[in-house]
Amino acid sequence: MSLFIVFVVGAVIIGAGAMLSPTWPTSQPRVGLSAAFSLALLVGGAVWWSSLFAWETLVIDYMMFALVSFVVLGGTLSGAQARAEERGEELEDRDMGWPGPQDLVFLALVGIVAVLPLVLTQMPPGYSSAETGYLTLTAKLGGTLDTLAPFHPTIRYLHPPGYPAIVAYLSAQMHQPIPLVLFGLGTVLVMIAAWGAYDLGSEIADKRLGRALIVALLVGLGMLRTFLGGDFTLLMGLAFGITAVTFLMRTAQGGNRSDAIGAGLMLGATIIASFELGLVLLLGYVALLVGMLLPGRERPSGKTWLMMTVGVLAALAFGIGPWVARNWDLLTTVNRSSAAAELSTFLGFNAILLPLALVGLWAAWVSSERLVRWMAVVSVIWLLLILDVAVIGILPSVLPMIRRLVDPNALAQLGAMIPLAILGGIGVLWLWEQIPQAWRGLMRDRVYWLAGAAGVVLVLIIVASESTWQFLRTSLDLPEVASTPAETAAALWAFDNLPDDARILTEDHLVWLPVLTERDASSAYIFAESANEPEAVTAFTADALPDWLNNHETGPIGNDWTHIVTTLPDDSIDVTVSQLDESSALRLIYDVDGVQVWEITK
Repeated sequence: MSLFIVFVVGAVIIGAGAMLSPTWPTSQPRVGLSAAFSLALLVGGAVWWSSLFAWETLVIDYMMFALVSFVVLGGTLSGAQARAEERGEELEDRDMGWPGPQDLVFLALVGIVAVLPLVLTQMPPGYSSAETGYLTLTAKLGGTLDTLAPFHPTIRYLHPPGYPAIVAYLSAQMHQPIPLVLFGLGTVLVMIAAWGAYDLGSEIADKRLGRALIVALLVGLGMLRTFLGGDFTLLMGLAFGITAVTFLMRTAQGGNRSDAIGAGLMLGATIIASFELGLVLLLGYVALLVGMLLPGRERPSGKTWLMMTVGVLAALAFGIGPWVARNWDLLTTVNRSSAAAELSTFLGFNAILLPLALVGLWAAWVSSERLVRWMAVVSVIWLLLILDVAVIGILPSVLPMIRRLVDPNALAQLGAMIPLAILGGIGVLWLWEQIPQAWRGLMRDRVYWLAGAAGVVLVLIIVASESTWQFLRTSLDLPEVASTPAETAAALWAFDNLPDDARILTEDHLVWLPVLTERDASSAYIFAESANEPEAVTAFTADALPDWLNNHETGPIGNDWTHIVTTLPDDSIDVTVSQLDESSALRLIYDVDGVQVWEITK
């Protein structure tokens, strides 16, 4: 079923991008850029509407219809060709800029790699994915993106709303469990990010640099580690951020109003997708402005400055203004962050890309391509700003909100991915060109054989799924999956059999239980520091189960719990299944592979 979700979501979003790309005023169609923009319109539109009014899946249906209508009316290839013919242009097929067969094979291999985790593991790994899943559940059932309704409607909570918003919509419309949609959308985002990198490189120079940027993005491992680790908000921020950089770069090079509007909207979409990547893109925006002031390049026109400042910022304010206004009190009070990251963290997570980036810096220095040299300089400025925020701390000391809202460790791990991928891609292309021409021609002629061999390797990896996942966990230092197959099966049974108003008392580590059952449960995983009432969050997530079970015969029932889920035997609970089975207050209704579901009878 996960593959079905990937197919449907990918077909809609990437298909919309393919049809929309001819209408954008780029020299060639940019499918990845248009696909990310299409998804950002849906995500941003949902957050924008819910911030002003209320959360409604029907609104996203309307936006989907509007997007498709726009694609049909203005974004088809025939429409773009007609406009070109009106200007007297007659383009050959090879000049229209669509990805060729070899590029599509390469992108298809990226898609297969992105699908692998769905085969290797049943549930998303890590606890950050469980937090995103729980907030998706509250959006789906409670109709808000900033409270824990319907379970705890008085508690307001600060979290990037983009991923929960779109997953809540897809889960409701496709009638699929939230964890499957979380994982499935993540797979699509990996493909969009890779295609976006291809478009970014093509805009900087040509398709060769586009392919090199994909290679740099993959070998850097930051994107794949983020995906495999379940940090889906960071992944969405990366996919949107790559597109935002492309629009910003085009605007800085004298782009038109549509580029400035696209840059502002994508910058806003990146912020509501991930606070960390949103800050990274704001730093990139500053780096581009500084780059426009540097000597040695053509002086920007007044119109370019106007589009790059007023145009971009106006679109940004329109896109996220309602959400910022609604959540301003949380933005100025909560503390989601931690201490500054260590330099070793930054170096360790970027150990592969940093040498490639140095090669790319040298290659850009000797390059005859003006835009390549300029983007290399901008990337260096950008990296210095990121390093300061993540490790050094000068800018956060001036703007304390940065330190409260942004995790420096996440910045150190993934924040430098886009500028390093740009420099690393330039380096990869330079290294490729050092290979003798005859060898390069031979590899190009054998590309389909190489793709077939890679496909066979991927099939073997799938066959050895359990050992493959353990190898990936060890080598990439990935978090564990916080739900065993038995716990997942019990949660799905509870979803099918418990009343809708059931309240489940359970063990703290069963963080996926409320998400899978879509019921209120004591094991919801959220950060108390991100709420307006941290003490209330601590109270309802406290480990109350051992006390209740050890004293339920003599103590009060309390809190209107209706069911209990246990994984006995448990060292923290000094009771056995047989002892609980003899209790007059409990009735065992499910017991499979060490997971028990009890009904509280009084």
